[in-house]
Amino acid sequence: MPALPRALLVVTGLSLWLNAQVIVPDFVVNDPVQNTAWVGRTAIAVAANGAFAVAWQDSNYYNYPIPAMPRVAVQLFDGNAIPVGPLNLFNGETRSGITYLDDYLTGAIDLEFLPSGYLLVAVQHEGLFDNLVTQVWSWEAGIGAVSPTGQIVDLLAGTGVINWIYAYDLVDTGNLRLDVMPGGGFWGTLNGPSYNTDFSAVLIQQFDANVNYVGNYFTPHTGDPGPNANHVFPDIASDGTILFSVWQDGRQDANYDISGQFYTAGAPLGGNIRINSGDPAGTINAWPSLAMNAAGNSVVVWADGRTGSGEIFGQRFNGSGQPVGGNFQVSAGTGAILDRPEVAMRTDGSFMVVWTDSMDNATGIAALRARGRQYDSAGNPTGPPFIVPDRNLPSALVSIASNGNHYFLSWLDTRYDNVTANVYAKVVGDAIIAIEPAFRPDLGFLLEPNYPNPFNPSTSIAFILPEAGEVRLEVFSVTGQRVDVVTAGYLPAGRHAVTWSATRQPSGIYFCRLTAAGPSGTVTATRRMVMVK
Repeated sequence: MPALPRALLVVTGLSLWLNAQVIVPDFVVNDPVQNTAWVGRTAIAVAANGAFAVAWQDSNYYNYPIPAMPRVAVQLFDGNAIPVGPLNLFNGETRSGITYLDDYLTGAIDLEFLPSGYLLVAVQHEGLFDNLVTQVWSWEAGIGAVSPTGQIVDLLAGTGVINWIYAYDLVDTGNLRLDVMPGGGFWGTLNGPSYNTDFSAVLIQQFDANVNYVGNYFTPHTGDPGPNANHVFPDIASDGTILFSVWQDGRQDANYDISGQFYTAGAPLGGNIRINSGDPAGTINAWPSLAMNAAGNSVVVWADGRTGSGEIFGQRFNGSGQPVGGNFQVSAGTGAILDRPEVAMRTDGSFMVVWTDSMDNATGIAALRARGRQYDSAGNPTGPPFIVPDRNLPSALVSIASNGNHYFLSWLDTRYDNVTANVYAKVVGDAIIAIEPAFRPDLGFLLEPNYPNPFNPSTSIAFILPEAGEVRLEVFSVTGQRVDVVTAGYLPAGRHAVTWSATRQPSGIYFCRLTAAGPSGTVTATRRMVMVK
């Protein structure tokens, strides 16, 4: 797929996006006209020849009368983003001798291409399991496949198209992640409650290119002290020589940490490592994701609570399994982290992280934004976090993959009718640089980030008024209590700056809220501030 460098500059009020090397611009993946119910979590993968696939959770019928809803939809594309084959729909499919009631496929989806061009589709099924004696809620992970021509492959010789995973040490299985090896086989990792203990365990299994088991399951976590050591949300990556497993781990303090284990030549390389570092005991660390390139360099990202509110943090490792530098913060304090972050790495070691967060100045779906941030091969950010779509609008549930040169992204946004979320995708290279738009760019009204931030004990707060009016700038604690009124009164149009001194306030998170009332109406904006004494 040839590179089509394109520079696009869009100025709307005070908003600015600068996109370079847009290979395939934003395009809608599903059919918005047929999206009369809803679509959910997306996943994306890319093949060596530039073909790619997008999957998503889907609750539309498409004249396909399967009562189990929602399902997982998969669409294959060639390197020019032209659909290949039909829209494929995977469903819970009742297996021989087993009956599920009210079953459905969840948003736990993962995609990987085999070197042959066949696409592996990891899904998770949940439903009310009826064993003729009792009914219990059960969940299980499975693997489907799509051919290079875009057709679902029957993996079970007429008894179903999904190869459901049987991990005999686990009661239920879920959160299946896949990673393909250069030789064509692949690894799978999943978690579920263990028969032997009360905690959730992570298991790893090797498969050949025909989805046959190779060897036995094994667990990456060792020395579990008791029934509260829950292990969930695993991920796995391999360069063919080194294998890296990461997971959310409940052993080490009062809340979750991120653990990892390296393997080489089929044997553990050292013991379990704690990936999050420098954060206080009891900090919640969740939802790890992992990427590795052909040289064995890797990066782990996760949601982290060490700052007092959710942020995305990361850690790099070299090809020998040694950490490179320390934990680094990816996100920039925009709002709550609402989904598992994802990461993709290119051949040269550069990488991109994507996630969904919620803006402080809005509520509901209007507050959601799919964001990303790019890093060079030395682990330095190439710019600030940016909004993944080519415009500022509600967006979420973003996924990412790389073919070694470009990044392939999928997400949901509401541009079709400003209400309904549809599935979108794009392909980009270096680099997307974005400046967050004004809170009300149609009016030119802007509350700028305070500076410095964090601060001690004073910080400057600047704002722009497009017209004269009554202005009120207030500061609130994280609990919503107003702690100060910085300024109140009539101000002319233009840029203004005030200083807030927090000498009498304790360290912590504060919110400054600006309200301006003029001839065009009343507008408000909120920014988060952090004071560290």
